[in-house]
Amino acid sequence: MISLLETPQFRQSVCPLSLKAYHVLRDSGQISENMEFIKGILIEKMTIKPIHSYITGIFADIFPPLIPDGFHLRKAEPITLQDSEPEPDIAIVSGVKKDYIIEHPKTAIFIVEVALSSIYIDREKANIYAEAGVREYWICDLNFFKIEVYKHPTISGYEQKEIFDTNDLVPVPFHSHYHFCLGSHL
Repeated sequence: MISLLETPQFRQSVCPLSLKAYHVLRDSGQISENMEFIKGILIEKMTIKPIHSYITGIFADIFPPLIPDGFHLRKAEPITLQDSEPEPDIAIVSGVKKDYIIEHPKTAIFIVEVALSSIYIDREKANIYAEAGVREYWICDLNFFKIEVYKHPTISGYEQKEIFDTNDLVPVPFHSHYHFCLGSHL
């Protein structure tokens, strides 16, 4: 299935940028901080509602003690991919923070996007995260209080998608004994 961002109709209506051009424009202050660079185009980030902040904060509080040695959590910080520089709500990346003084990580082992009004773009991001080798990607859909879990990345997308309901236990991929339950935090 072709991504919405790759359809000819969509591509004809935008002005694509290279990653290098995006960095030049961003570093010179010509791009607003409320923009995200996805598949060669600038997309306005959605306004963050209180519930989005709350759930992102829950993930940021729960995950750090579970993260294996040699990895750390980034919250709403960029990841530089081939033609995108998304800012996932939560990303577990290799190394320590100091490893990223010069450049952003180029992949992650795990990413979470918390979605309220951004659900469609967050689903589009599944393809770019899979292409970058992100082992597991979660979309926490606050419209229906479900968690979409994408696993087994390939160049053309994830091979597996599961949907968990509010009170289901979702296995955390980097800790075999912990399961996340969205309902216990609402």
